[in-house]
Amino acid sequence: MDRYPERAPRPTLATPERKKDETSAREPVATHRPQPSKASDSRGKKSKFLFGAAGIVVVLGLFWWFFGRTMGIPSYIETSKYQVVCLQSGECYFGKVSAVTSDTVQIKNVFYVQKATDASSAADATDASGNNLQLIKLGNEVHGPEDMMAISRSQVLYIENLKSDGKVTQTINTYYEQNK
Repeated sequence: MDRYPERAPRPTLATPERKKDETSAREPVATHRPQPSKASDSRGKKSKFLFGAAGIVVVLGLFWWFFGRTMGIPSYIETSKYQVVCLQSGECYFGKVSAVTSDTVQIKNVFYVQKATDASSAADATDASGNNLQLIKLGNEVHGPEDMMAISRSQVLYIENLKSDGKVTQTINTYYEQNK
């Protein structure tokens, strides 16, 4: 008994049957389309969700970068009044705080105190020890700065609101009345 049934001979290159078989193998089958599996469908939804979530994170990060770093003026600063900004170096600047960011404190209408050199210009202010001090407007220096300062927030010790009837506020108001 033969274990293998008889087989039909294989067509050779020269036989027309072989050419017929090759052409039928190359023709696409139009009736059979593979259906997407449930696993690939859920992977597509997950990837869309991940791309969407990543997009939202990027948009929020950019929004914070451009707008969130400026925290605005803190509630303890009264914008209708002048403020004093004292630094770790001991310098104090007077003016109106216009912005506070995570990096800087910005002041406009800036003045600073300097010891008076002659008696005629020393009438601006006198401290408790009897030293003659004068309030100098920023912008009249040799290098000609603009009337705005951006101070590193890490250098600021404190910011205080000035009373409207204090000597510094009165001197600043007098300066602006005389230089309209």
